[in-house]
Amino acid sequence: MAAGDEVDEITKCFLGYEVKYVRRDDNTAADMLSKLGSGRKPIPPGIFLENLRVPSVKGANPENPDRVSRLSDGNHSSLDSAVSGLSH
Repeated sequence: MAAGDEVDEITKCFLGYEVKYVRRDDNTAADMLSKLGSGRKPIPPGIFLENLRVPSVKGANPENPDRVSRLSDGNHSSLDSAVSGLSH
């Protein structure tokens, strides 16, 4: 039950969430990134690795869940652009 408790704690940072099962065959982007991340292969050109030393988002204030403080500079590429670089 510890995993369920951890999920409950994490979800306090969001206004809501949805869990949806997606078959691996239908989610090639995530599958490709997971294989890249689990291997010890060099990172392909055009793909950038960023090691986060601190969380990029602070937890939401339970009294005001609409207000979330961002710590990052906002210069993050989307998953789609990262995956499109892998497929070329």
